[in-house]
Amino acid sequence: MSLSVDEINNIQEKVSKASSEVKQLLLDCGKLLIANDDFESFKKEGTGNFVTSIDLEAEKMLIARLSEIFPNVNILSEETESNIENIEDEKFLVVIDPIDGTNNFKFNRSHSAISIGIVSEGVSVAGFCYDPYLDKLYHAVIGKGAFCNDDRIKVIETLDLEQWSVQSDNSYLSNKTISIMKTLQNLDPLPWILIKGCAVLGICAVAEGQVDAYFHKDLKPWDVAGAQVIVREAGGRAITHSGMEAKVTDKDLIAGSILATEKLLASLGY
Repeated sequence: MSLSVDEINNIQEKVSKASSEVKQLLLDCGKLLIANDDFESFKKEGTGNFVTSIDLEAEKMLIARLSEIFPNVNILSEETESNIENIEDEKFLVVIDPIDGTNNFKFNRSHSAISIGIVSEGVSVAGFCYDPYLDKLYHAVIGKGAFCNDDRIKVIETLDLEQWSVQSDNSYLSNKTISIMKTLQNLDPLPWILIKGCAVLGICAVAEGQVDAYFHKDLKPWDVAGAQVIVREAGGRAITHSGMEAKVTDKDLIAGSILATEKLLASLGY
């Protein structure tokens, strides 16, 4: 990352001033998910890919309030077409996912999240990710540590791969899902594999020390913009399958402790 100390300090100050408003916004938005069991859903391109009327209502709330909290700042959202030409040219970009885990939401599985990420030059520098079902608000700002609600969180380091838990998720493209599954089954010894349908919460679970690693091949910027900085500030790494530090524009991701990411890269032969 090429950010200067002054730029990082500026981001820290700007986000810290807005932190309480952003957190309250997530709590308010979470009520939409909890309170609504009567909604429309619409099929999108791909396997199991939907958008619901609650996605759109939540997005509208997020964009309106974030435009007040961060005036004159570009906002990138999953459900709205963007005119941003290059994310990596943006010095301070807000990236939102109104519901990550819409398939879970549609079928009432109670495992979805709302994500707000701040991105600078393609790098996740602040993140706020809310699980309204468990009332867990994960948050981090670059250089300031990672938290779940008010508690500091940290990745775990498990030496024995056989004792690991590795989380991943489906892709809306069937061939990508097959590729993810085939890659993971090549791990030897095979760890415990979790597929829970919400990338944001999967990465935050790594940050909280609930699982050892998260692995994927087909992510979007809104899947990771909030969560990447959380896992890094929890003492972990978020890297590509080539071992480079991941940006939000990278589709592939391994998240975990330094030990976990190194062992997973070696075990998978990358």
